Amino acid sequence: VDAIIAGGELLGYKAEKATANPRSTAAMPAICGVEDRNRTAPFPFCGNRFEFRAVGSSQNCSLPIAMCNTIMASGMSCLSELIEGGMSHRDAVA
Repeated sequence: VDAIIAGGELLGYKAEKATANPRSTAAMPAICGVEDRNRTAPFPFCGNRFEFRAVGSSQNCSLPIAMCNTIMASGMSCLSELIEGGMSHRDAVA
């Protein structure tokens, strides 16, 4: 973890690009990412990041939004404690 924080490589993940061949003379090959794109998970991990996916049109979005707000509030609470404890803004977010 320390090596990744210091800017080292994330082992097992390569942000490579591949070419999707449409097999048609009417369309050009498209450059695309090769990472896993699990379309069923609401918070999938895609290589080096988490993504947030919206709920379907027949579903209620209140639970996913409440989860996002709770996560954000928890992070802001931790930052607030550091800053109010005397740490500089720059050091608190680093």
